[in-house]
Amino acid sequence: MKTICISVANITIRMSAEEPLDFSDAGFRGFVIASADEADICISVSDATGDTHSEADRESWIVGDCRDMEFSENIWEIGVTKNGENYIVVDSYRHDSEYSWVKMRYKGNCGKIQICRRPQQSPTIDPYIFPTINLLISNLLAKSNGFMIHSSVVDDGGKGYLFTAVSGTGKSTMAKLWKEKGATIVNDDMIAITNGENTVEAHNIPMSYYNQEPRKIALRGIFLISQSPTNFIRPISGATAVLKLAANTIYHPFTKEDSTRHIKSVAESVQHVRLFELGFKPDTDIVDEVRKLNL
Repeated sequence: MKTICISVANITIRMSAEEPLDFSDAGFRGFVIASADEADICISVSDATGDTHSEADRESWIVGDCRDMEFSENIWEIGVTKNGENYIVVDSYRHDSEYSWVKMRYKGNCGKIQICRRPQQSPTIDPYIFPTINLLISNLLAKSNGFMIHSSVVDDGGKGYLFTAVSGTGKSTMAKLWKEKGATIVNDDMIAITNGENTVEAHNIPMSYYNQEPRKIALRGIFLISQSPTNFIRPISGATAVLKLAANTIYHPFTKEDSTRHIKSVAESVQHVRLFELGFKPDTDIVDEVRKLNL
């Protein structure tokens, strides 16, 4: 039995298979750890055959489409079955892909992945098929007082600042401005948040074609950003802050309890980290203005 372990945002995943396992994507290799005596979830990986993977026993589900992404032509589905199992299904629409579909089922700390690979592929199984593991991490975070969010995060001498907005608003631009002023970019696209007793930490997560090592930083400020002809920073708090931050998070609720738990996690982050609306011009003056807040 071959085993590979990864650790992402305080979540440890152990995967085992009869065939050799390896991540072909450099975005995941940095998160591989030597071993894990105790894993949050253990998953068996195996080959599958056939053209069908119908989830006839599904109870509630959400469907997503990645075909507009540069590196993916996949459609995915995440849901819950009638007996309480979580499942993820990903279909590939790329003719040159090594696989046609992948299915994951898990409940508690055990699960399995079945991968239908196209003929004449390598004997080594790559268990990372976008966005299978990303959806798993998002779901596990949601169950452990955390969440994922579209954002960039920088480490400014031990102070973490998170900048969140919809795609194309300037998250990556903001991260580059901070890098010009000496800060380190933790990630400029998607971040995992974990709530501790008195701290909120931001973690980078594996991303396709991002060659990176795991990073984390305690947050000192969260900024809802927008492009503006002039720089401005305005504090917001209370329910307004929670709802505006929640709007940029990534979660897949199947029940009322899921939604309540998610909002509670976002509210806890807002309770411990100050939140601001920030408008900026694409120059480094905004970095100086954030630093003047002395968070």
